[in-house]
Amino acid sequence: MSTAQLAAVSYLARYAGRTHALYAYQLKQWFAWCETNGLDPLIGVQRAHVELYIRGLGDRGLMDSSVNTMMHAPGRSRRGCRELDGRRGGHPDD
Repeated sequence: MSTAQLAAVSYLARYAGRTHALYAYQLKQWFAWCETNGLDPLIGVQRAHVELYIRGLGDRGLMDSSVNTMMHAPGRSRRGCRELDGRRGGHPDD
């Protein structure tokens, strides 16, 4: 299991039911996009990468509200991992 996968499992452990299923889906989509684009989902992702991911969601026909929802789990899990590692601050989405 990669560090990113372990972080995702740890993040998802606090949720149950539909919220767990939704966040698991969101993370799966984010991880797949990162893999396709040669990125680690937690390390080295910059704001430009997130903007490209968001644009891709919109290009797939998702409404703005759905795009916003799709970013909950990836954004929260990345922030949480940085806080645990003491890397908070200086990141564009902090």
